[in-house]
Amino acid sequence: MTAPANRTRLDATPADIVALLPDLGRLMLVGQGAGVTHERIGPVESVWTRTGMASLSGAAHDSELLTMRVDRVVLDCSMTMKDKVYPRLEFLDADGVRLANVVGMEGLEPFETALQAIARLPEAASGDKPDLPDANAAEFADDDPVHMPFDAAIASGCPLVIEFRNGGLRQRWRGVLEQVRPMMGHLNVITPDFHLHLKAGTVAEWRVQPGTDGPSLATIGPDGAPTGLSLRTERLADLGVEAPGFRPHPAGTWISPENGTRLTHADVIAEAAQSQVVLLGETHDRADIHRWQLHVAAGLLAHHSDIALGFEMFPRRVQPALDAWVAGGLTEAEFLAQSEWSTVWGFPPELYLPLFRFCREFRLPMLALNCRRALVTEVGKQGWEAIPEADRDGLTPAKDATPEYRRYLLNISGGGAAGPKAADPMDPAWDRFVGTQQCWDRAFACNIARALDRPNPPLVVGIIGRGHLEWGHGTPFQLADLGIANVTTLLPTHAPEFNPAEIVGIARAAFRLPAQASSFG
Repeated sequence: MTAPANRTRLDATPADIVALLPDLGRLMLVGQGAGVTHERIGPVESVWTRTGMASLSGAAHDSELLTMRVDRVVLDCSMTMKDKVYPRLEFLDADGVRLANVVGMEGLEPFETALQAIARLPEAASGDKPDLPDANAAEFADDDPVHMPFDAAIASGCPLVIEFRNGGLRQRWRGVLEQVRPMMGHLNVITPDFHLHLKAGTVAEWRVQPGTDGPSLATIGPDGAPTGLSLRTERLADLGVEAPGFRPHPAGTWISPENGTRLTHADVIAEAAQSQVVLLGETHDRADIHRWQLHVAAGLLAHHSDIALGFEMFPRRVQPALDAWVAGGLTEAEFLAQSEWSTVWGFPPELYLPLFRFCREFRLPMLALNCRRALVTEVGKQGWEAIPEADRDGLTPAKDATPEYRRYLLNISGGGAAGPKAADPMDPAWDRFVGTQQCWDRAFACNIARALDRPNPPLVVGIIGRGHLEWGHGTPFQLADLGIANVTTLLPTHAPEFNPAEIVGIARAAFRLPAQASSFG
């Protein structure tokens, strides 16, 4: 058991601590749960923070940490090897469950230097032991289902993505798998920048699940619940899996999720232009998706001369900066500064500048759709009833989430792998996460509704993360509650094939973008 003197709680917000990771040198970022240990090793080169989440990137890192679920961050300096201290930051939830660990591979000095300004508070010893390979553990049987996709991936030589989610951390490795090593009761993948340890008995079956970048194989544990680990390639056959019912989705084409039929670009745009609202989903860090949004917005402008673009990333308080930018009164640098870009969003502005320039060049209003950041946290912790109306940033309370939406949020966040408390989407333990998501959903809906509440309103085009839009949940659901039903949701996808039975209702239409090198390797 760790000596209490070696453990201290850092008196700073999780987001502030995560922002210091690039200063800590070579790190091991560890995600763990349900018999799976997923580790990336190398320097964290950049951190993008936004409300409730931080994205970590680098040559050896591709992760998202849900800081909204982190209750405290503990610095543990008890681990030593050959007289060298390996400090560890533990990101813990309110129940003391580890969502992620960050281990310093260069010793204590970088941690002491980067964290010296942060006060440290006493923290009790932890009896939580990591699940590591054990020389005395039972080995895998030859017919254990865990072997199948790994053996197939090695035989095919295909690039693949190995992803882990545990309800607080989502982490990926991309590459070509050369070997796996069954040893000490674990199936082990060892590369210079990635370790995977999969405990014997963890996998009862592999299950195909749909995804925006194509279907993947997810591990299901003996209890029937997902473990949080999944494998993805461009073709399921490369993982040794037959995929009956899947159809090809050629790049550069639209399909209707209702029946899988091909749609023409002209028909999709013409139909969408008749809506009150068109919602264009995105994955925030994909430049190709933002180009697609620009192309669709330009098509809508050709059909409808009065359109406005609403952006998830801007809170209402920066609306004057958006107005000044569109009017031509600010340089790009001034616009980014006055809109508080680095604070409110943090992704590289180059991803979005083509959209912003489009609005400026055609004098199209830009709408700030978000709310103040603190409101999201307050609603998640206390609920709408505890927030005075004057402090709600012009929003009305969200309509309660449906069981289907709660299940969707649980699935996309990996919450089912976080432990028994998060296994049931209706469990009150999940209320805080659902409440924060719904605060965003309602903010986007209320601010879109505000733009429509005038004579001869514009067609509002929403630039919003796809998790707020899919299956008619999120913002479309809240818009309907506000009396706005003529809404069209369009989504991009990188998936080269689809199963019509699995995507009915996800959107009005889906457009296949060409595969990018960043998707697989």
